[in-house]
Amino acid sequence: MSALLAGARLLLRPGLRALPTPCVRLSPAQGRYLNNTPGHFAVAAQQKGHIHEEPVSAVRARQAQQFDWALNKLDSSVRRTGRITKTLLLKIFHDVCRTGYPSSNQALLLLRSCGSLLPELQMSERTEMAHRIWDKLQELGAVFDVSHYNALLKVYLQNEQKFSPTEYLSKMEAANVQPNRVTYQRLIAAYCNEGDIEGASKILGFMKNKDLPITEAVFNTLVTGHARAGDMGNAKNILSVMRSAGIEPGPETYVALLTAFAEKGDINNIKETLENVEKKKKKKKKK
Repeated sequence: MSALLAGARLLLRPGLRALPTPCVRLSPAQGRYLNNTPGHFAVAAQQKGHIHEEPVSAVRARQAQQFDWALNKLDSSVRRTGRITKTLLLKIFHDVCRTGYPSSNQALLLLRSCGSLLPELQMSERTEMAHRIWDKLQELGAVFDVSHYNALLKVYLQNEQKFSPTEYLSKMEAANVQPNRVTYQRLIAAYCNEGDIEGASKILGFMKNKDLPITEAVFNTLVTGHARAGDMGNAKNILSVMRSAGIEPGPETYVALLTAFAEKGDINNIKETLENVEKKKKKKKKK
């Protein structure tokens, strides 16, 4: 989360390309006050008998200021406690809604806060909050891209939310949003968490057709997938497949394998795997 918060600040640094202004849906009443003066786009509102015009630069400045405030609040909470409270998240959400101008970054920040950083809520409640945020910000005119869909996928995984990956892809297609490597990786993880190797293989096929690299993270989820499908032989064999692909199994790979053995109550293979890891460490030190 700290990396996310630090990275988000970079988007607001002077000199960087400005982010596109999100679309704002207007009611028929608001539409009557739409100002199309060249070089100046504004939504005008009637206040006390006169029309007030607000240029895009002012809207962007306010968005940046609010985003920085929210960023600092969330960053402070994570640094102090390692978590985000429901009260803080809802306050930021309501403040964003009150402005009526939700930015892409604000939406992303709110969505990413609905997973494991929100431990005071049950996992189902976190997912429900993510959906609530998604629907409301979309209603206010926020434009969602692949990063938002990926953030929601991560929330589903962290909250152990069951969903249909194929339906999720259809939803993205309907919104004219193209999935990327991260999208496919998380969809594979969703299938593997359920032990659905066939479904994971279909997504792998999509990745190969698009010439997307199969990363260590994908192999790690396949270890889990085979194990939960009851095929520990292929779960262990994934490590050999990784090496043949030029990827050395890392700590997370071994964690996935050890977790698989633990879920099966296989103490002997846990000990054997740990011994093999220690032997490899000693060999590396000698070199």
